[in-house]
Amino acid sequence: RRLPLCVAPFSMLTLAVSSHSNAPKVLRKPFCLATIDYTAANEYVEAHYGNSSPRVPYFGRSIQKEAIYDAREGQTTIDSCGFSLLNEPSQVKDWTKLSHIRETYLPQLRTILQETYRESKIQDIVFWNPMLRGQDLKQTRPNDDTSTPTASFAASPHIDTDIGAYDDPEDVIRLFESNRVDTHTFPTHDLVEAIKNGQRFAIVNAWRNIAAFPVVSNPLALFSVRYDEPKKAFPEAAPNMNQSKWYTYSNMTQDEVLLFCQYDRDVTRSSDLWHCALPDVGDVNSPPRRSFDVRCFILFDEIVPKENDRYSDTRLASLLTQEESGCFCDEQAERRGFYQQAS
Repeated sequence: RRLPLCVAPFSMLTLAVSSHSNAPKVLRKPFCLATIDYTAANEYVEAHYGNSSPRVPYFGRSIQKEAIYDAREGQTTIDSCGFSLLNEPSQVKDWTKLSHIRETYLPQLRTILQETYRESKIQDIVFWNPMLRGQDLKQTRPNDDTSTPTASFAASPHIDTDIGAYDDPEDVIRLFESNRVDTHTFPTHDLVEAIKNGQRFAIVNAWRNIAAFPVVSNPLALFSVRYDEPKKAFPEAAPNMNQSKWYTYSNMTQDEVLLFCQYDRDVTRSSDLWHCALPDVGDVNSPPRRSFDVRCFILFDEIVPKENDRYSDTRLASLLTQEESGCFCDEQAERRGFYQQAS
C-alpha cells in the first residue's frame, strides 16, 4: 500500500534533512520544476484516518508545480535525512534474472546496509518485493521464482507501506513473508516476538539505475518531510509544507545505489520518505529510464523507548481493515490509471 505528498517552491533551499533533523544546509536554486499530483495521497489518508487526520486534505493541495532540488548539492545520510546515494557498482549483468540478483546483488546490499547503519547493531535483514521498472513495462508477477517481476513507475507520490495501519506484528511479517527474495532462513516467530518486545525495525527501499546511461527522464524524486511536533509523524502529524522539500539526484548512474527510509519505529529517526517519478522532466528524445528496487526489512538489536515508539498500542488506528484497504488501493489505482506499487 502506498501514499502521496507535497512542498512549496523556493528560490533558495534549506535542505530539509529529516522529520526531526539537525542543522540545515543552504542549497542553490531548484534543479527543475515538476508537476506533483497529491490527490491520490489525500484520498488515501482521508479514507484510512478520516477526521482523525491532522489535516484534510492531508497535504493541503492537489496538483501543483513544485521546486525539485538536486540532492547532490548537499550532504545526505540515512541518519541525518533518511536518504543517501552511495557509489556501489554492481556485478549483476542481467537484472531480469532473479536468481542472479539473489546470488550476486543481495549479499552486496546486505553489506551496504550494515555499513550504512554501522552505528546501530543490525540483528536481521529480510529482502522482499524486487522489481524491475520502466515506462514501457507492464505489471508481471512470474511464478517461476527465477524471473524478476516488472512494473511501470508511479507519477503519484506515495510511501511504500503504511506500517502503523497493520494491526499486529503478525500482519507486519506477512507483508513480506510470501514475497521475500533472499535465501536467508526466515525466522518468522523470532521476528514477531522481537516486534512484540519493542525492538526497533525499519523499512528501507534500495533503488538503482540499471541502464548504461544516466537517468535524465522520469527521475525519481524524494520528499523530505519536516513535522512541527518533535515526536509525531505520519499519520498523526502532517508535513510542514514550507519546510518540507522535494529532491532528486541528477544523472544517477548504474554504479550508484539510493537508499531511502520508508519507516522507522523510532519516531526520532529520519524516515517517511515519500517518492514518485517525475514524468514531465526530460524530453521525448531522452533515453527511457530503467531501474531496479527492492525493499529491506531491518531489525535492530535495540529496544525503542516507549516515548519514541510510533508502533505502540496507542498509535492512530486505520478505519479500514487490511482487506478493505487492499480493495480501496486497487480501486483507486484502476480509477486513476496508475500502478501504486511502483517507484
